[in-house]
Amino acid sequence: MKAHRLLAGIALFVSFLCGTSMVAPVNAADTETVKKTVKKEIAYVGSSEGKTYHEADSPLAKRIKPEHLVRFSSKFEAEKAGYAPSKRIKI
Repeated sequence: MKAHRLLAGIALFVSFLCGTSMVAPVNAADTETVKKTVKKEIAYVGSSEGKTYHEADSPLAKRIKPEHLVRFSSKFEAEKAGYAPSKRIKI
């Protein structure tokens, strides 16, 4: 039962990152599919308060407040929006 609650929590967090609603994953295979989908759709994030972008899973990205989070699917999209890469991003 605890594992199901954990998966439901992960699904809610992922849906928050994606900006969509989603049903909680049913099994481990579904969880992996969700992770791959999120990685493809939201590869980079930035803050509306700054002008640099970070990889979505980096420690710096996790420090951005949800209300300031700006999502990008590619480096090109982030740079087109006027953001520069973080010094930690491998070019």
